[in-house]
Amino acid sequence: MKFNIDKDAPLHPFVIGVLIAVMALLLSLWSLNLLEDRLIWLTFYPIIMIAALFGGMVYSLVGIVFSSLVGFLGLYFFANKPFFSDSAELIGMLVFIFNCLIISIVAEAYRRSRKKNKQLISEYEAKETQLMDLNNHIPASFLFKTKINEKGIPQVTYISKGVNFFTDKSVYEIIKKQSIILDLIHEKDRSKFIAHRDMAAKQFLPIDIDVRIHVLTEEEKWAHIHSVPHYTDHGIEWNGIFTEITERKKVEIKHLEVEHLLNLTQEMALVGGWVFDIRKKEAIWTQETKRIHGVDFNLQVDLKKSLNFYHPADMRRIRNLIGNVIRNGKPFSETFRKINSDGKIFWVKTSCKPIFENGKIVKLIGVTQKLSDRKELE
Repeated sequence: MKFNIDKDAPLHPFVIGVLIAVMALLLSLWSLNLLEDRLIWLTFYPIIMIAALFGGMVYSLVGIVFSSLVGFLGLYFFANKPFFSDSAELIGMLVFIFNCLIISIVAEAYRRSRKKNKQLISEYEAKETQLMDLNNHIPASFLFKTKINEKGIPQVTYISKGVNFFTDKSVYEIIKKQSIILDLIHEKDRSKFIAHRDMAAKQFLPIDIDVRIHVLTEEEKWAHIHSVPHYTDHGIEWNGIFTEITERKKVEIKHLEVEHLLNLTQEMALVGGWVFDIRKKEAIWTQETKRIHGVDFNLQVDLKKSLNFYHPADMRRIRNLIGNVIRNGKPFSETFRKINSDGKIFWVKTSCKPIFENGKIVKLIGVTQKLSDRKELE
């Protein structure tokens, strides 16, 4: 075990040790008539404990040595007592030294633990401050902390300066009047957010939600609220970030509109798309492809499952054509019979072509068009 002397200590350990011994000796002399000379070490214990708690192992060890010397020398010169009148006094000194060593070790472990905890807290606070300073330079976002108050209601306890992008209210005003944060959220999404927040508070879950918000401009904006719970000495807290995501949300909405239009077009034309990843052995069907085959929209398919829907009389032909695309990259577009999930036979036109990556075929992409009505007329 390595012992380090605190550089900030006002006095040297040896000076402290002498003072400890002298103080304990004076206490012993003062109470000698009450405790008798066989109990002289009793008054040394509290002094050694104080030294160990506040000065550490070095101070307590020096105190033990000087206490042992001064105790007997002091008694000899001041109380006219011999060093050892019998073996009981020697045993008493040895017991004193042993007990003080145990006290010193425990106290040193306690001091080191406290020092380490203070260091960890200091590092955490430094990182937290650095993160908060960094957030002040990130546009259109702010950090926040939330805790559960005595009434069981989430309460914001910290907000970074980035909140001024969203409101002209100061951080102090927002902390004082909690409703300002809720007022940022659009009326159409406010109840949804409150329900999501309250559920997260009750079940110790993260908050992760997109909401429409009111900002200083009249244009409708979107924000993403993400917050993670953790336990602290003060209870449960949520550290989170509030980020403006309007442009991203516009892209998502546009993508959903295009996807909806594509699905509607496929449904009207009875055309479904599919992709087969050769390396992963996985297949992806569009919703219309699944609708044509009469299967659940959540069904996961691969090449084997996909081919099993073909009529046995057409199975060999479709396998040869698929194999030719994989080996030679030759596309095809032909008519086949298929059997849906209800066992009904229907006609389709399947088209397929390869997708190359670095000169190698990695995927097959194709469409399946339902032709039952036309075939029946023919």
